[in-house]
Amino acid sequence: RVQSITSRRPTAPVLNRNRNLTRRHIATKSGNTSGKEKKELTKDDVEKIAAQAKAADKLTNMLLPERMITWRSPFFWLILAGVTYLHFYNSEQAEIEEEKEKQEKEAKRIEIEMRHSAPDSPAERAEKILLKQQQVETWEGKLIAVSKELESAERLGGSASESLKARHVHALSKLNQCKAALAELKAAQASAPGVGPAMP
Repeated sequence: RVQSITSRRPTAPVLNRNRNLTRRHIATKSGNTSGKEKKELTKDDVEKIAAQAKAADKLTNMLLPERMITWRSPFFWLILAGVTYLHFYNSEQAEIEEEKEKQEKEAKRIEIEMRHSAPDSPAERAEKILLKQQQVETWEGKLIAVSKELESAERLGGSASESLKARHVHALSKLNQCKAALAELKAAQASAPGVGPAMP
């Protein structure tokens, strides 16, 4: 009996073969199950996924429009033509503005030259002489005031400051300039045709 029972037990190769068969059966079953799951996608699901992909692609194109523009695209040539036109337009406008500025400067220069070259009217000459006489009187008063300060400083036995001396020299120089300009204006008025004697 012991021998018959022992002989009926499966050997090691048989057990390994049975295990391999069991593993293959499980793998085949799981593969069939995954295939069934993949086949469970309906037509609506496929259309939904396609719509989502299309919407994502459309959003990308809106955010990055240049990725759809190539040299074969008509939009590319439109952009190129627009940029070229704007370039030449801006260059032409810059030249026009520059020419206008030159003309304005030339007109101002001619106007200034005409003002200086045109003789003054008797009323204008009289006004200039009167203004220059007022300037002479003003600087005479300043020179007198500074001279009195210098005399006061010398009487007190002290030396006059450098600033006081500089004021005296400045007032004297301005007074001489105004007197010379006044003399020129009176001489011009006297030499002008059709004008009476110069103002005293």
